[in-house]
Amino acid sequence: MRREFNQQISLEQQDYKQLNILKNGNESEVIISDMISSFSNSVKQQVSNKKNVVFIIGNTGSGKTTLAAFLSGIDLIVEKNKFNQRIINYESKYLEFKNKVGENVLESETSFPNVFESSSCVYIDCPGFQDTKLTKADIINSFFIHYFQQNAMQVKIILLIDGSLLDCKGLSNQRCQPYKQQIQYLISMTKDTCFDISRNLLIVISKTTQDNITFYQDKLRKVFKALSVTYSFIQELDETKYFNISYQQFFRSLLQTKIITFPSPPEDYQNYQIYITARQTIEQSLNNMTYYYDNDLKVPLSINCYQYLLKLESEIQIVIKNKLKNALNILRNQIQQNESLIYKYIMLMTQIVSGLDYPFYSTDKQQLLSLLNFELIAPIENEFSIFQKKDIEKELSYIEFLSKFAYNLFFNKISYELQFDTVFKKVVLIVLKEEIAESNKQQEVLLNQMMFNNTQQCLEKSNQELRQKQQQLNEYLEDEINYDELIQIIKNENQVKRNNLNNKY
Repeated sequence: MRREFNQQISLEQQDYKQLNILKNGNESEVIISDMISSFSNSVKQQVSNKKNVVFIIGNTGSGKTTLAAFLSGIDLIVEKNKFNQRIINYESKYLEFKNKVGENVLESETSFPNVFESSSCVYIDCPGFQDTKLTKADIINSFFIHYFQQNAMQVKIILLIDGSLLDCKGLSNQRCQPYKQQIQYLISMTKDTCFDISRNLLIVISKTTQDNITFYQDKLRKVFKALSVTYSFIQELDETKYFNISYQQFFRSLLQTKIITFPSPPEDYQNYQIYITARQTIEQSLNNMTYYYDNDLKVPLSINCYQYLLKLESEIQIVIKNKLKNALNILRNQIQQNESLIYKYIMLMTQIVSGLDYPFYSTDKQQLLSLLNFELIAPIENEFSIFQKKDIEKELSYIEFLSKFAYNLFFNKISYELQFDTVFKKVVLIVLKEEIAESNKQQEVLLNQMMFNNTQQCLEKSNQELRQKQQQLNEYLEDEINYDELIQIIKNENQVKRNNLNNKY
């Protein structure tokens, strides 16, 4: 049963503000901002969703774009180039580019998947593994292809093989490389699905020079058989976990797939009948194929692109961790001098951690953000100024933006372990545990400070009492001195009185 696919691709006004912040971040943030911009802008310019899609996969120079344009109804032009070689061109007033098939190219002419729409379906040429573009462009291509698959009604795949390779004698490792790359591409797209190679796939051999189609069919099947028993190649596929079924079963299905040809220009290069016949043959073969209707095909990533994304995601995880730490640091710094609030803060975090640590506890991003907002921030937010509240919201909004675009568009689709809900839960646990440890240290410092202050107060009180007693003693001593003077005065007065009496008598 086909699932409905809902995904935000377009950027809204508030998203552009976050994207600008992202562009001014570290190297990994700049890279992911470019990926988000490129992907969202390209998708907006493309064909509408919910149509049948035919993906054309093949190596550079095999003629993917030409075949896609041809099947969509654009006529081909057969002419000669400056080397007097017959080539196929296609031109259209609706297209701003012109591609050629039939001559060697050093670089892939397809920098982004080209989309050709006919009345019945959409044809998309898929830049293959090892195309000569930057890794970032390869990644965007792969996710663009995946986006179309997710939004298609039904899907078929054409595997386009360069027939000039089959004209060569022998099967060296170098000549096998293009076949290996396309097998990897095909497996990476269809692994862990019910895609039937023998029913949902059509193999087209391009640039054939012989009329004997059996020659090319037999030669290609020999190549597939040889690769199916090539230990190093099978080991490489096993190590990269491309297979969810046995490789023997995959190659058996591949050998049963229908093979037709798309010939090189004939000697009489003004003779277009050969391509009219070729179009009829390919269209009839496509009509006889079964559409694949589940939208569970995977992102077709090469090993290098996959490893690049894993590294990029680990760096974005660090960004999310730092943003969450910044938000909690704002909170902790506001209450750092209040011992009761710090204790409350620690207890709230401990309760959240104990819940998240429970092995069967499941939560998503929104639940985690709600936990942080309502069970940690809200109980003590009255201590914040309006500016501090905005600073906390700013950090959490940045995390929300990364989850909506960096993870929903890219990381979520390549591995279950990279689902944002799983990643964010892990990050929240790490940050909260670190914050609890830091808050405990701060609480200890505050308690020590309080003890020191209490001791100082006690010493001050004792000194004050000593000073009071000293003052009392001094006053007492002063009183004693005054008493002696009074006695002396009385004695003197008495002496005067005696003298007066003596003089009188």
